[in-house]
Amino acid sequence: MAEQKLKLFSQEREPAAIKIMQRMSRIQAWVFKKSGGRLMRTFFFMSPVGILTCKGRKSGEWREICLVYGEVDDKIVLIASKAGCAGHPAWYYNLQANPECSMQIGRKPVAMVAREAQGTEKEALWNKMLEIYKGFDDYQERASAVSGRTIPLMVLEPAA
Repeated sequence: MAEQKLKLFSQEREPAAIKIMQRMSRIQAWVFKKSGGRLMRTFFFMSPVGILTCKGRKSGEWREICLVYGEVDDKIVLIASKAGCAGHPAWYYNLQANPECSMQIGRKPVAMVAREAQGTEKEALWNKMLEIYKGFDDYQERASAVSGRTIPLMVLEPAA
């Protein structure tokens, strides 16, 4: 069964899968924003999603993407899974280069600052995120098998 999961994102299929995910995210972000956060608030009717807005590290342009998130205290937790594909998602690199961002969960975006979780903090937050979406473990298994990649976890804290 694990081999079947890995075949979904073979090297040949990965570029097409990435394009589909990007288009779906754009559509979901558009509907989410147009509805004031009332529609498209979940990923496959299960996990909550919000809109991350971050500055492109190369272009300097602001980018929006719908992502599954978790809330821990006053922090937002994001997993840079890219559904287990070989490389990290662009938004992860954008946050590393420019940690100032915003996250929209309801009607209004909130200014945030991003950092990467490490060590025991990452482990604890990963387990909390599994309560929200169990697929993250499958994504980690796939990413590790395809490219040896360890999926990063980002923490967004309110800007001062």
